[in-house]
Amino acid sequence: MNLRRIPWQHANAADILSVNEPVVLVGEASDWTATKHWTFESLRERCGHAKIAVRYAGELRSWTVAELVDAILAGQSAYGVDWDFQIEFPELLAELGTSLLERQNCLVELPIAVRPRFTWLYVGAPGTGSSLHQDVLGTHAWLTPLVGRKRWVLYPPSTFTPEQARAHDALAPDARSVDDHNLRARYEGIIESGDVIFVPSLWWHQVENIEATIGLTRNFCHRTIRSRVRAEAARGRYASLVPYLDGLGWPTGSG
Repeated sequence: MNLRRIPWQHANAADILSVNEPVVLVGEASDWTATKHWTFESLRERCGHAKIAVRYAGELRSWTVAELVDAILAGQSAYGVDWDFQIEFPELLAELGTSLLERQNCLVELPIAVRPRFTWLYVGAPGTGSSLHQDVLGTHAWLTPLVGRKRWVLYPPSTFTPEQARAHDALAPDARSVDDHNLRARYEGIIESGDVIFVPSLWWHQVENIEATIGLTRNFCHRTIRSRVRAEAARGRYASLVPYLDGLGWPTGSG
């Protein structure tokens, strides 16, 4: 089925979070400074020396932003991922907005010293993208292409086991017919520059850059999923957060 699209001025965050399905907020980021003015060339000029993890030729490499931009503009299939830019380039953060969906982000209750930033830039060539996955800590996410367009496919949390998800390519030519045969609920659509997509907690999703793209991802925790986020933290690399979450009175359980 096609992703539901709402003009962002008519969107109600409480309704969207309670329905817990993906939705596109049309034009929410269209007036941000980054959306209006960022280009690959300006990113290279401002941040060219910075290091970024790059997926290239089946490997994860460490390049400079300048090397990545030059490769993309030369037509090479390179994808810069998970760039945590905020400390080195706080001025970039000032040129980005915040989705109306995140105005009740419980993660801001944590002390700054231990609070995950969960804000990343992704810089990729056409045809690059992600495999099918769920987001960190069972958080919600909102994402926007600041430059370029992205193709999205999403599935409800119960659709796959992790093993099944690793074996499924949602963007393969026969993927839609395979999903139909298996009676899977499949949500898909094209996200334009300036649109914001909401990805609910634990929803599986796979993304392809249709054009050369600079994208922003932001993960957040609404109060309704605090117990889930705490449980996910306790199981993995963010276990050190649990004493802080308990001190804040976050509920326990699977969420």
